[in-house]
Amino acid sequence: MAAHFRPGRPWWMFAVWLFGVIFYATNVINHLGTFLAITGVLTNTWVLIILADYFICRRWLRLGRGEDIEYREEDVRAWNPCGLFALGLAVAVGALGIIEVYPIAYASFISMILGPIVHVVLTVATKGKYYLPKKVTELDEALV
Repeated sequence: MAAHFRPGRPWWMFAVWLFGVIFYATNVINHLGTFLAITGVLTNTWVLIILADYFICRRWLRLGRGEDIEYREEDVRAWNPCGLFALGLAVAVGALGIIEVYPIAYASFISMILGPIVHVVLTVATKGKYYLPKKVTELDEALV
């Protein structure tokens, strides 16, 4: 280490005690379930949308490149509205479960199913035009 500081057992015991007192005083443990539910809804949905994008939209439906995907700045758009809308809608529906409109245990599962379905539907509806660089799409629209 740069400062040659090597904490021993007493230091770690004090640090754990200090964090325990802070967490007890701020009642962090009672909010841990809500935090984990929010994290589960967001991350699980995001990962499944990415998987649906690659395996369903790109490989199975062939709406975009499925092989040799490169992420050079000039080759992709700044954002994909299909993915963002699907993620936003699924997280909003998952949030309804977190605020107990329906049982919280289902929030992550419902959003994990809804997000990829909405993403695939939107990508099919737009015929995958958001996979192409903006320059190519503008040229195609000008030719039509």
